[in-house]
Amino acid sequence: MAEDDILPTSKAKRTCIDPQDINSVDAELVSKLNNLEDTVDAKDTAQTDVSVDSLLQIEALEDLLTEIFAEEDVLVDSSDSKSNLFRRIPNIGVIPFVLCNHTVRRIRSLLEPCAALLLSEHISNERMSRLVGLLASVIQSAKDASLADMVKDGAAVDRGVNLAAAYCERLDLAILVSSLGLEVAALVFDMVASGKALHIWSMGDLLHDAIAFLKVCLLDGIVPLLDMDAECELAQVIFNTDQPLHNRLRTLLESALAATNSVPAITAQHALCEEDIVPLVYASMSVMFCSTTLLSDGVDSNLFESIRRSSQALLRSVFELHADQRTWILEEILASLVKLPAQKRAQSVHRVAGGKSVQFTTVLLLQLLQATAQSPEDLTAGFESGALSAKEYRILLQRHKKAVSMVSSSVDFAIRYLIGRCTKRESKTTTNEAEYRALLELFIDNCIVLLGHPQWPAAELVVRIYSLHMLDILDEEKSDISLKNMALESAAQIASHIAQSRQFRDSRVGNNTLDLELISPNSSLESICRFRATTTTLLEYLQSKAASGESTGAIPLYVGNWASSLIATLLKGIRSDTLDGGKMDDSDTESASSDDEHSSSEDDSQTSDCEASKQHKGMRCALDAPKRNAIVECLQAYAGIAHRSTKTMSTNCSFTSATEAAKATLSLQPLYRSFDIILSRVTLALGASQVSLRSKALRALNQIAQYRPEVLYQGSVKYAINHRLQDSSPQVREAAIDLLGKHIAHNPELTDQYYEFISVRVLDKGSSVRRRVMRILADIYISSDSMEQLIDIGVRLLQRTADDERTIRELAFKTLQELWFSYDKHVEAESDEDAVAIETPRNVFNTLSPEAQKDMLKRVHVMTGVVDTVRSHELVDLMTGLFEHVSTGPLKSETEEAQFVIRCVIDALFEHLIRAEESDVKLSDDAAAVTGDFSVTTCLRFISTLSNIAPEAVSLHTESLITYLKLGSTTEEDTLVNTLCIFSNTLLKIPHPSAAFLQSLENSLISLLSSSPQNILAVAVPCLCDLIEELTWNYAKLIRVFRSCVLQLCREQRTISGGGKGTLTPKNLMRFIILAGLTCRHFDFEKHREQQKEHFKELNQLAKGSMVDMLNDLLLFFTQSQNVGPVQVAAIQMLGQFHIKWPRLAVEPQARAVMDRAFASDSSSHKLQVLRNFLEFLRTDAKRLAKQE
Repeated sequence: MAEDDILPTSKAKRTCIDPQDINSVDAELVSKLNNLEDTVDAKDTAQTDVSVDSLLQIEALEDLLTEIFAEEDVLVDSSDSKSNLFRRIPNIGVIPFVLCNHTVRRIRSLLEPCAALLLSEHISNERMSRLVGLLASVIQSAKDASLADMVKDGAAVDRGVNLAAAYCERLDLAILVSSLGLEVAALVFDMVASGKALHIWSMGDLLHDAIAFLKVCLLDGIVPLLDMDAECELAQVIFNTDQPLHNRLRTLLESALAATNSVPAITAQHALCEEDIVPLVYASMSVMFCSTTLLSDGVDSNLFESIRRSSQALLRSVFELHADQRTWILEEILASLVKLPAQKRAQSVHRVAGGKSVQFTTVLLLQLLQATAQSPEDLTAGFESGALSAKEYRILLQRHKKAVSMVSSSVDFAIRYLIGRCTKRESKTTTNEAEYRALLELFIDNCIVLLGHPQWPAAELVVRIYSLHMLDILDEEKSDISLKNMALESAAQIASHIAQSRQFRDSRVGNNTLDLELISPNSSLESICRFRATTTTLLEYLQSKAASGESTGAIPLYVGNWASSLIATLLKGIRSDTLDGGKMDDSDTESASSDDEHSSSEDDSQTSDCEASKQHKGMRCALDAPKRNAIVECLQAYAGIAHRSTKTMSTNCSFTSATEAAKATLSLQPLYRSFDIILSRVTLALGASQVSLRSKALRALNQIAQYRPEVLYQGSVKYAINHRLQDSSPQVREAAIDLLGKHIAHNPELTDQYYEFISVRVLDKGSSVRRRVMRILADIYISSDSMEQLIDIGVRLLQRTADDERTIRELAFKTLQELWFSYDKHVEAESDEDAVAIETPRNVFNTLSPEAQKDMLKRVHVMTGVVDTVRSHELVDLMTGLFEHVSTGPLKSETEEAQFVIRCVIDALFEHLIRAEESDVKLSDDAAAVTGDFSVTTCLRFISTLSNIAPEAVSLHTESLITYLKLGSTTEEDTLVNTLCIFSNTLLKIPHPSAAFLQSLENSLISLLSSSPQNILAVAVPCLCDLIEELTWNYAKLIRVFRSCVLQLCREQRTISGGGKGTLTPKNLMRFIILAGLTCRHFDFEKHREQQKEHFKELNQLAKGSMVDMLNDLLLFFTQSQNVGPVQVAAIQMLGQFHIKWPRLAVEPQARAVMDRAFASDSSSHKLQVLRNFLEFLRTDAKRLAKQE
């Protein structure tokens, strides 16, 4: 080889072509040639300077090696000789001395600037081999020092036992030699990375030994040392800053950092074989989760953090450059994470930009996955040239799809690996299932947290691929039940996040940054420009953060996704141009025609739509020049940013802007367009055969509807939920009720759709279901404006006050008390004492504020509607029990509130009646007699119910009802009955009734006896008896009525007994039976005959003995078969009244014979009447017992 080829020192300029001498040469070409000559000369000068420096360093290295070898020879010959370059290491292995630390560092500093070629030319192979041998001896001595064994022995010493001095000396020497070994390992890595001494045959073995020693030193030495118990004696000695060993530890950490920093340069050159990769991976993984709590000194702690980051970079480099090792690395990482104690995993929290915190394991995995994307320079090659042919575009498209697919394949392996170990298999026993499942769930949860974070585009890929696997699990019938449950939970979590993101996006509609669409030939120029502005903003932010290391792989992954879509659009445009009559060569035509094969499913759909449009409407989707140029400029902008992604560059984009841009682009990804697919799978799972799956599916749907309640409007979802409301399992029904309960009360449209389905479940067999439905109905009641719904809810809740389950009854009472009887004290200018006093003669309702009156009227309408809807004794009894419960509760405050509300309700009802009279409402017409939302008849019916509950409050207004009695036959029957019930219940409570009122009431009641039907007589007679007995004492009128009826009955009895035909019509006979029976039942003639013989002497003409016995005999006679059926029924009815008042009569033989004949007869009316007698007897007896208690 010529000397000038090695050291180009010639300064002579090469002769350039003179443009004046050669006329055929273009002047511009000659100028370029002259510039090229200047550039070549400058490079020659720089190369000469570098070579001179290398020679100087080589000369110094040669001198150092000479000195080292000379001292080595002396040390070999004499064991007592001293040395400045070597250190004696007694009792360690067979090598008594090794190179000193400063000697190794000096060698490293001299080798670093030396060119590999000059080094091989100026230093002989023999000397380099001898140097390699010395370095190998250091590595071997470090191995023989066995730091791992020393640490293990020290950790085994009991607490409180001092370590031996000899042990501390040996440990000090082991740390020292291990530090030296790590320094040598760093030197070896640098030599291999720079290509120096690779021609030495033993260099390969030295590299393997250095890598193996690095692994053992980190995995079995440093990591166990830092992870030991703080109370251990060894920890007290090493981590005490006052101890000499503490400085040794710092030296060891510095040497470990130097070694780990040197390894990535080797991996970047693909100079390692599989035997070297494995220990490197273990070495880098060993420090990932090591504790640093013992490193109290800030310097030491930061030093180890640097080792951890360097190891992380090493692992990422190996994962990126050694594709054949990726699956093994992922498997080892995931398996190691499972074996890691949960406490260590929890402590490794990584904070990312924006204040979010995720587990370090998630960050590590995402960094590895993103590192598999192709380098940005390779991806964007070809963008700078502008518009390309279809064939060139297709090559670029394949390149970008491959880059994304490389990441996808790694993600898919990691997900499949974790899922496979979360499941029990029949043929294979899987250990640590719970740990793997927790790791998988944590990983996915963190990835969902990182969705939309600028630095982590792989998070979307992870969640997307994971969701596809979960959907496959749901579709597979043979999948494990626990795995399907996990799939449903994950599907709900992902779908709810998509819905939440869409909800956030909808709230920011005015922000152009968030208004992106998939680029297609139909996209507007404005949309393309907006897409470019958003994506380039995001890339510029990532480029500015490239030095931090967090954005590793982010830019190529983003560019790979976006460029694929843009290039596919350009190809479609080219194909459309061809269909419009443009010309393309064969290769371009073939490329364009195969575009559909390489496009995404969404693009395929758009293409097919475009084709259909062309065929049927004659339209074209060709890209015009401005849009095509905009797409090409977008690709060029990506190239410009990507080529600088390894350098930091200032940017005006903030993290907030970058996050918004990332979320906007994320909305275009397939994951965010898969919401409907996930929802359909969850809906299908509602029909699963397993109870646990149906329940889990309902909870999943509940989680989705939290952010997107409109899914409950869909027909398929509504159908499925309705079926689950009728499910055989109470657990499923309760889950369905819970789903609707969280959304129906606050959404009127949902209430209208699902109210009918959910309200009937208040009768469900499961007590938990009934309880949940009652709470939902209460929520609907509060938010609903439909009076029909409010009344229906009131009825259903009131019926639950008689539930068999005690807790249900208590909940029903509590709910109705809160809805109907709670009060916020709206009284104006009234003290609390006056407001609550139920005996106050004033109209309390009129003292309320307008808002309070409106609220009270609403309650009145609902309560009135409840009473009017179900006209039965049972409901009246339930309403009575409710009022008694709320007005006699244990809490005085609640009781006072309830009493005040009852008074307000009563006053409001009478206020409505007064307004009805003032407006001349026709009382006989229900449709016209509406005051507010209810009729006068309904109002009186509710007042009648209240008169049983709060007679004192009703009695304050009773005198105003005399009008309805005076109208007589013009008043409808229901109104008369309710009015008479009110008088019966409140007559004796009326404060200071006037004589005129009493006289008018007495005349009205007597007038009703002559022509009123039976149900009116049943109320009018008791009222008349109470009035005369307690207030008017006009016994003569009552005696005349009673005497007249008895005489008629006796006359009719004699006639029939004599074989004649009765003179009275059945209707009149029935009236006399009922009047006589009711009068005797409700007025004690025997008592008054004894006390006031003069007034009751007329009764002596009827019977000398007991009036009850005499009338009982008459009634028994009219139950016999010679009387017509209706007369017998009336007689049986009155016998029932007698048996209630005098139970002894019911057990007499004649009474039992009557009941036997009734049950033996073919008449259903006779049987029903006997049963009614029994029912009324039992009801009366129950009231009597309750009153006694």
